[in-house]
Amino acid sequence: MAGSLRQFLDSDAVWLKVLGAIILILITRIAGQIVYNVFLHPLARIPGPRSMAASVLPMGWVRTQGRAPYKLAELHERYGPVVRIGPNEVSCVGSAAFRDVYGFRAGKGGPMPRDQRAVLSRRAFGAISLLQADVRTHAELRHRMNPAFSERAAREQEPLVARYVDSLVRRLAAECAAAVDGAAVVDMCRYAAWATFDIQGHLLFGEDVFGSLEHGRDHPWPTTTMSFFRALTWVKLATELLTPRVLLTVQKLAMGLGAGGGRRRHAETAKRLGDRRMAAAGGGRPDGHPDYMSYIVRGGAKNTSGTTLTREEMYANAQVLMTAGSETVATVLCGALYYLLAHPAALARLAREVRAAFASDADIGFAGVSEPGRLEYLHAVLSETMRLWHPVATPMVRQVPRGGCEVAGYHVPEGALIGVTNYATTRSEKYFRHAERFVPERWLGAPEYADDDRDAFQPFGYGPMSCIGSALGRLESRLLLAKLIWHFDLELMPGSENWLDNMVNHMIWQKPPLMVKLRPVQTTAGS
Repeated sequence: MAGSLRQFLDSDAVWLKVLGAIILILITRIAGQIVYNVFLHPLARIPGPRSMAASVLPMGWVRTQGRAPYKLAELHERYGPVVRIGPNEVSCVGSAAFRDVYGFRAGKGGPMPRDQRAVLSRRAFGAISLLQADVRTHAELRHRMNPAFSERAAREQEPLVARYVDSLVRRLAAECAAAVDGAAVVDMCRYAAWATFDIQGHLLFGEDVFGSLEHGRDHPWPTTTMSFFRALTWVKLATELLTPRVLLTVQKLAMGLGAGGGRRRHAETAKRLGDRRMAAAGGGRPDGHPDYMSYIVRGGAKNTSGTTLTREEMYANAQVLMTAGSETVATVLCGALYYLLAHPAALARLAREVRAAFASDADIGFAGVSEPGRLEYLHAVLSETMRLWHPVATPMVRQVPRGGCEVAGYHVPEGALIGVTNYATTRSEKYFRHAERFVPERWLGAPEYADDDRDAFQPFGYGPMSCIGSALGRLESRLLLAKLIWHFDLELMPGSENWLDNMVNHMIWQKPPLMVKLRPVQTTAGS
């Protein structure tokens, strides 16, 4: 009897049958899940590709390849204002969607929470950042940090910002002076990144921590940032495929194998610089320039421990604010320069406006670039740039709370992920006439564009979790563009004519070199 059993178990045919049965069970389970996702899931009524309804893999692959903004715009053009892009995920467009998804939702349970499944900053720093905080934590953090990001604080930070903007102008002028014909060819993306990262680094840490403009070289932080955001698209996909416990285990293994080296270096840099800044006496700086911590220490609301920000909160938020406050401004500046250079009539009009508005370089400041009626075309150029090429082109995802929500006539059930796609919204003819064209005049009351849905344009986000740094972001963008246009004549170089075509986006735009020829304006030489 025992021999027969052993002979039976040793039979290859038996193990092949067992293996076949296991494979059949797996196939049946996967097929059953696909059928449920496509036909029986609570989101089954929402239009979209069946492949995306069936699995997270199609949209996950699109994200990892940097094609999400383009694919989402294509899907909304085909399926309408609400599109199912995953078994449990929905993308929306339109002004009403901003209110429904990101608004205060008075009487409906309050703002929608963020997706909390892959919160990295708490594991890195022991605290949560504004970008990943839940509704309650976000409100508490923002209340304590608001003094550093008010309109008043932004204007008080002008001397510090102007120092780096002027340094950018001097370095570009030096490049021109060194050229044989007095005209330099430079990568404006590189120079824009140097300026904005230097500004944000000083505002966060109270000193010129990167020195990019001073030394004329890249710092590892911006370079690592791009790699970090590319990795986040894979984290997003892993979050969809794995349970939280398995995901955490995989992340720990990846870190142990060295895959998280860039993130560790980011965290270590943030901690080192944060410690140095928080060790400074009082809330001020020796150079007299206020930075973010000056306002937070001096005027921020206290937390339960009686302080404004804990050391861990400083670490977590410094890393987020460093990128959010620099990369976005650099993106807007590069985009504006490209659109202007690709549209010579617009560039000529802006040059006339800026050079007529200021008698000297010293007159160009926050007040001058913001005075109503003074630089209307410059403001229109920046708005049109952000409409066409939003720095945050993909959705900021929220999780639908208890009871679900209504968006554009569709009921989205509790637990589903939802977000509004800026790129697809502002490039749609449903909301903007000639949506694919660069037309700054639409913001200046041109009758042809009177029916544009201005509420569908939310460059700094919408609702209680909108961009905390919008006041300084606006002022910094205006000052940078005004100074460059006042000082230099610019020309787009061959090879950069199609700079925007098929640009990769991993949450932020991975910008290739934007090669521009600069020549100092003769009337301002030596100013």
